[in-house]
Amino acid sequence: TEFHDDLSILNAIGELAVELDDYELAIKILSNLIDQSYIQENEWFLDCAYILRSYSYAKIGMVAEARSDMNQEIIQQDEHDDFVDVFWLMNHGNINTRTIEEILQTDSNLNQSTR
Repeated sequence: TEFHDDLSILNAIGELAVELDDYELAIKILSNLIDQSYIQENEWFLDCAYILRSYSYAKIGMVAEARSDMNQEIIQQDEHDDFVDVFWLMNHGNINTRTIEEILQTDSNLNQSTR
């Protein structure tokens, strides 16, 4: 059976890739999950997919991409209620827009201090 369009499996694999710090793979899988979610008109995993992809981008220094994902409408809608918070991964603390912003700020400060 093909799994490339099964949202639950794509979500699980994307989370596992983040758990294993394989951010390039996570970005690939989560991008597929996001694409398939729109194709299938199913937003169930979208907010977490965007947050985890943004986190993955931030971890490898892709600032513009990380910020783009954080600015997606589905994330901004959720920010007004309870912010999107991925808290169930064992090897990472809570992952949300605040922690991603901290990573981006830390990287920015490191880059400025090495100039």
